Amino acid sequence: MTFRLFAPKAVRVQVFGDFLPGEGVNPSEVPTAADLTEKNGVWEYTTDFKVNPDMYTYTFNVDGNTVIDNNNIWVNRDIASLTSAFIVPGGRADLY
Repeated sequence: MTFRLFAPKAVRVQVFGDFLPGEGVNPSEVPTAADLTEKNGVWEYTTDFKVNPDMYTYTFNVDGNTVIDNNNIWVNRDIASLTSAFIVPGGRADLY
């Protein structure tokens, strides 16, 4: 799974999302983050793990400001916050 964000003036960009491993914590309680790397104004992060089938939400943090992915039309609104969303298709084999 690869995330990209065009932010040519940014100094630091991170992606926060419930698709990231919790590293010993509950991801719904403490958001986990991954740093993006920059090349020619495009920031990118590719997971080094397989993302399981499910619906996930994420945001970018650009120099301390939380933003949604403006290239993704799928947005989740939770009263006062917005997050971008994506679905990894498939099913859980253990349910069948």
